[in-house]
Amino acid sequence: MSILGTAQLQGALADVAASLRAVTAVVEVARDGRRGMHDAPSGHGSGIVWSDDGTIVTNAHVVPGRDVRAIVRLADGRRATARVVVRDARHDLAILVADRAALGAAPLPLAPLGEPSRLRAGELLLALGHPLGMAHALAVGVVHAAPDARRSPYLAADLRLAPGNSGGPLADARGRIVGVNSMIVGGLGVAISIDAVRRLLADTAAARRAA
Repeated sequence: MSILGTAQLQGALADVAASLRAVTAVVEVARDGRRGMHDAPSGHGSGIVWSDDGTIVTNAHVVPGRDVRAIVRLADGRRATARVVVRDARHDLAILVADRAALGAAPLPLAPLGEPSRLRAGELLLALGHPLGMAHALAVGVVHAAPDARRSPYLAADLRLAPGNSGGPLADARGRIVGVNSMIVGGLGVAISIDAVRRLLADTAAARRAA
């Protein structure tokens, strides 16, 4: 009997998918970067709700410039405009801050963070995003090779990604986010380690304190 056929595993995957869905935003932008709340989007990707102040993590290639105005839509239907506060093209990361007041007083859902350096080849991974316009779709795969954080910020997974997955979460089997899905290379899904996100946020905070 296939392990994927067990009710216990299926239920566990469904629970993790639900938790990831709650923290995965749709990020919509206009071709000219001037997306308004009621304008039709010309492009979209995914984003991860990082903190309750409205911080959203996504890929740099999802938002084509620092002056881009985006709309973020949460899984529960809340939506707000967002501005780009940091864009790191080298590591394909961007930090957005959504209009927190527009999202209402209710707390934002947050996901636990994992430790990418502890991943081993063959461990189960899950990616959630909006591939090809299909909102909150789940992909399941495994770690392709043990990551080496000293050499690269990238995680390679044997799972299927598509346009629209960019900026969404890559999580371990317990639902802990370990990466930000970014690209497909040689048929493998590639994500940016959340360790790189942590460094980017720390560097940004330090720069603001020094300013």
